[in-house]
Amino acid sequence: MKGLVGLFGGFALFCFAGVAYGSGFALYEWSTAGDGMAGATLAGGIGVDAMGANPASITQVESSGWSAGTSWINPTGKVRFSDGTVQYNVKDPALVPYFYYGKKLSDNRWFGLTVQSRFGLSSKFDPDWKGRYNSYHAEVKSLSVTPTYGFKVGELSVAVGIEAMYLDFRKRKKIATPMGDLDADVQADNTAWGWNLGLRWDMSERTSLGAVYRSKVTQDVTGDARFSGVPSTSAWGSVTLPDSLSLGISHWVTDRTRVEVDGIFTRWSSYDALTINYGRPLNPADPGSNVTSEEKGWRDVWRYQLGVEHRVNDRWSVMAGYVYDCSPIPDGMVDFMVPTGDRQTYSVGVTYRNKDLSGSLSYGRMIIDERDVLYDGTGGGSLLNARVEDMKSDIIGLSVQIRL
Repeated sequence: MKGLVGLFGGFALFCFAGVAYGSGFALYEWSTAGDGMAGATLAGGIGVDAMGANPASITQVESSGWSAGTSWINPTGKVRFSDGTVQYNVKDPALVPYFYYGKKLSDNRWFGLTVQSRFGLSSKFDPDWKGRYNSYHAEVKSLSVTPTYGFKVGELSVAVGIEAMYLDFRKRKKIATPMGDLDADVQADNTAWGWNLGLRWDMSERTSLGAVYRSKVTQDVTGDARFSGVPSTSAWGSVTLPDSLSLGISHWVTDRTRVEVDGIFTRWSSYDALTINYGRPLNPADPGSNVTSEEKGWRDVWRYQLGVEHRVNDRWSVMAGYVYDCSPIPDGMVDFMVPTGDRQTYSVGVTYRNKDLSGSLSYGRMIIDERDVLYDGTGGGSLLNARVEDMKSDIIGLSVQIRL
C-alpha cells in the first residue's frame, strides 16, 4: 500500500479528533454496549447500534430506531532515547462519536444508515523533541457513511452496504538545514468508495454465527505542502486501506448470560511503502526530490475479542470483555507515527433499558507493548535507537438508543 496517508489515522465525525488504538490504525469502538464487551457483538448483538459490528444485525430492529454515542479516549506514553533522555507525548484526549439508524420496511426487509470511522490515529509531540525529523504531529481524520439494505431468508440475515469514506490527512515534521530546522506541513484529503457484506445465522434460540467482509478503499488524496521560509507546493498520494474478514460465534449459556468470541483478520500486508509526491522538487538542484518514499512492509494480523453479557433483570445488563490485538508492524519498521506493539484491552460496561429508551456506559483500559524505534536523530540520515514505553489509554463510552 503506497500513499501519503496510509500510516496515520484520526477519528473524525463531529469533532474530528482521534487516536489509534486498533491493530495498525484500525478502529473498532463502534458502540458503547459493544465496547463493554470488548467489541464482541458481531454474532449476537441486538439493538440498532449492533449494526456497527455487523450490518446484518439490522434485522434485529423490530420497527425503527436510532442510536448515538461517543467514546472519550485519553492516551499516554513516553519515549526513552539511547542517551537516557525521556520525553512524553502531548496529551490530546479525543471524542469518538457514532450514529446509527434502522427501519423495518416489511416482514423481511430493512434499511439502515451507519456513520462511523473504521480507521484512526493521531500522534503528537512537542515540535522540538528528539524525534522531530521523523514526525512531531501526524493524523488522519476519517468518516464513513454507509447506507445498508438487509433481508432475511429463514434464519439467515444478509446485509449489503455501500460506504462513502472521507479521509483528511496532516503530517508535520522538521527538516534540518545548515541555517536551522524548517517546518514541513503536509495536508491532503479525499472521498472514496467501498462496500461491505454482513451475514448472521441464528442457528437456535441460544446460538448465532456472524461474518462480515469489508472491502479495500483506495484513497487518492490531494493537498498542499507548506515549508517555513520556502514557497508551498502541491502534494498528493494514494493509499489503499486494507480489507478485513470478521468471524464470530455467540451463545447464551443460560437464559440471562451469553458469551461471544470473535476474530478479525486484516490484510495489512498491502501496506509496503509510504510515498509522497510534490508539485516541484524540494531541492531545486535535485529533480528527483519531488518524491519521497519510505519502506513499511506491514503484515497481515488477527484481532481476538471475548465478551460476556449478563442480564441482571429486564432493565439492567452488565458486560465485560477482553481484546488481544496483534500489531502488523515488524521489528525494524516501527516509527514515531505508529510506534505501537501488540495491544490488550480490558473492558466493562452497563446498559439500562425500558420500553423505548436505553442507555449504556463503558470503560476500557488498553495496555500496549513496548517497541524499539530506529529514528533519524540528526536530520542527516544517521539512525539512533529509542524505546516507546508505558503506553496505555483509558476509554470511556456513553450512548443512548431510541426505539420509534
